[in-house]
Amino acid sequence: MSVGQMPKSWDEADLKAYFEKFGRLHQLNILKDKITNESKGCGFVTYFTRDSAIEAQRTLHDKVVLPGMAHCIQMKPADSENRKERKLFIGMLPKKMGEAEVRAAFGKFGPIEECTVLKNADNSSKGCAFVTFLKKADANTAIRAMNGHVLEGNRGVQLVVKNADSQKDKESRRLQTQQQHAALNYLINPYNSSYLNLMNSASPLPINGLAGSLVSQSPPGSSSGSHSADSSLSQQSAAAAAMLNAGLGSPVASPGSSQQQQQQAAAMAFLSQTTAQQQQQQQ
Repeated sequence: MSVGQMPKSWDEADLKAYFEKFGRLHQLNILKDKITNESKGCGFVTYFTRDSAIEAQRTLHDKVVLPGMAHCIQMKPADSENRKERKLFIGMLPKKMGEAEVRAAFGKFGPIEECTVLKNADNSSKGCAFVTFLKKADANTAIRAMNGHVLEGNRGVQLVVKNADSQKDKESRRLQTQQQHAALNYLINPYNSSYLNLMNSASPLPINGLAGSLVSQSPPGSSSGSHSADSSLSQQSAAAAAMLNAGLGSPVASPGSSQQQQQQAAAMAFLSQTTAQQQQQQQ
């Protein structure tokens, strides 16, 4: 069971003494700050039997306030709600705000399981933090109330409050950035096939079917058709726009167009669509 809203002065002996009255404990631990080693006021207790855990939750959860605490104990099965949906990223914080101040600003929305202010090597704040609520609903309330909010003394700077990215989200964004760079570099140097390979490295691609529609590069002078390989950027832009407007998943050859022109148009369409996706994510 995860346990929140317990005194930071408690050690594991205190935790054991309080919770073992409901049944024999198999394991317990208190979450601590990685730098100061101080308790974060929350932890985990594991009972040998399910009945003991249920009895402890029934007796304590939202009913008992421990000494020195402002809120009732929060006790529930660990990870009963997706932690990702309860963990928030807080950006554009005043550098002077520490963990206590962040907890005070966000604790009004509900019990906080964990709060960490990100710091530089010299222990100064980076101006951002992670806050994990015990309840998903409280996290959503905090987002609605605090995203764009200006804290007193923050010189008009608006807070950024959103769900924290998972490792999968970070990897997806990193790969998307690499693909955008590859598409841009391909427009500059269309004879380097490594750029095209990188554009096709994700699954699924923002433009479906790109890998199957584009083949290996043709050397200068080997393309067929009436248009030369050095066609203007405006022509390529028009081709990209036509593909996007038509909602096509892959480039379609038009009469007289060269393979290279199709590839360049696809690269431009790729850039256009992934940039739009990033703008939507930021909103």
